[in-house]
Amino acid sequence: MLIPEPILAHLRRRGKAATIPAAAFEPRAVFAGNTIQVPDGDGLYLRLTAGSVHVRLFGVDAPEWGQAYAKGAWLLLSRLTLKKKITCSHIANDKYGRLVCEIFPDDGTLPALELLNAGLAWYSSMYAPHRDDYAKAQAIARMYRRGIWSDDNPMPPWRFRRMKKLCLSLPSSK
Repeated sequence: MLIPEPILAHLRRRGKAATIPAAAFEPRAVFAGNTIQVPDGDGLYLRLTAGSVHVRLFGVDAPEWGQAYAKGAWLLLSRLTLKKKITCSHIANDKYGRLVCEIFPDDGTLPALELLNAGLAWYSSMYAPHRDDYAKAQAIARMYRRGIWSDDNPMPPWRFRRMKKLCLSLPSSK
């Protein structure tokens, strides 16, 4: 992992619990850490030597809290990653300051693929157009009506977030 020395010095002054900003990572950096928290079905926090980072899984979008199967996605990702050493391949930074990464636990599982196989996430072909394995896993889960695909009309998380944002921005009636 290549973090510029001035940023490392700043993090050392703040203490080891500091969150390392996504901008500190060079594109395609590979780094490893231990999962210390899983906040939802497609994100995790890793502890690195210099602090912690918020990682978002590349190519998948799990249900949001408040949606059906959000807890199932969170439980599966927790089982696959929590308190385990994870190697990450940094793909990009998202608009929320998270590192978008392909993640590889030491046990050889592929959490994003496992979420898709279980029907607990959507494959984002717009962001990961060349992941034929992801597309195939989603198609099989859909065919066998696993997880989100057991619903007749599942709501994708991006639509759920948009609707939630619209509802929150409406003026309240008095």
